[in-house]
Amino acid sequence: MPHRGGLYYSCFSSPAFSQFVQEHAAHEFVVIGYGTSMCCLSTIVDGYHRGYRFALVEDACAARAVRAHSEAAMHQYATLILERFARITRTAQEAPPSGPAGRLRHQQADPQQPQLPAQGRGP
Repeated sequence: MPHRGGLYYSCFSSPAFSQFVQEHAAHEFVVIGYGTSMCCLSTIVDGYHRGYRFALVEDACAARAVRAHSEAAMHQYATLILERFARITRTAQEAPPSGPAGRLRHQQADPQQPQLPAQGRGP
């Protein structure tokens, strides 16, 4: 079924993204970006129903205002909905400690952290 304007908000509409996630299914995927109420929400809910684990970094995301609802309100509403589908976290909890020693400790803790290929990052 075609979507409004031909847009697919879930990153799972990209075959490269779907393959990447499947290859790294043992990992929790950390989501940041614009579109808490659109792309982030669609991707996380879609992935949740496919059996994947996600974390939303709430202070590294934003949402578009809709009618009488401000950007902040839309972001807050989407984050509340996503609590059912993802672990909600903040940048300070996910970022490696500052300084060279902190970055080294972070890299040693997770040397197999997957990287998304440059092509096919989704819509």
